[in-house]
Amino acid sequence: MGVRLVLGLVAVLLLTAETGCEPICNLAGCPGGFSLRITGSDAQMGLPTGPLVLRAEVEDGAFETTCIVAPSGEVSCDHGDWTVLPSVTIAGRVFGSNDAVADNEVGLHFVVMKDAKNGEHVLGPEHVCLTISLEDTVLFDGSWDPMYERIRDFNGPGCGDCDWDVEETVTLPSEACIQCDSE
Repeated sequence: MGVRLVLGLVAVLLLTAETGCEPICNLAGCPGGFSLRITGSDAQMGLPTGPLVLRAEVEDGAFETTCIVAPSGEVSCDHGDWTVLPSVTIAGRVFGSNDAVADNEVGLHFVVMKDAKNGEHVLGPEHVCLTISLEDTVLFDGSWDPMYERIRDFNGPGCGDCDWDVEETVTLPSEACIQCDSE
């Protein structure tokens, strides 16, 4: 019993010496950032078919992706690319049917990553502008200044803050409305 106690104390001392009394982060993962869900106004028809170009201005960067919407409602998106690099690290992600999102929907998610002492601050962008076009027709042009619930020390003391995810929905006009407008 005494040997176990001594070994336990040695292990604690080694761990303390190795970490330098710095906090240990649990890296639980922050479900934070800003999400956009893009749907069609007609529940039966869904998104307009064809190539949808989504351009999001996030902070001082610009992220662009193209999603092909099939007549069946299946959505296939490229991975997107920063056409203007932001001055801070921002993770941008696109979701289509092949990414566990329902048919006739597209999702965008943005997270601003800022270093914390022993972890990452996972923050939502302060300003997002989005333009969605189908060929030469702009279907949506809007912006958000999201308000987040900030959770301090999300992964433990001194291990980063988390801006809880804010989700907005964009509803695009039906394909019939687009054809009427272009005639």
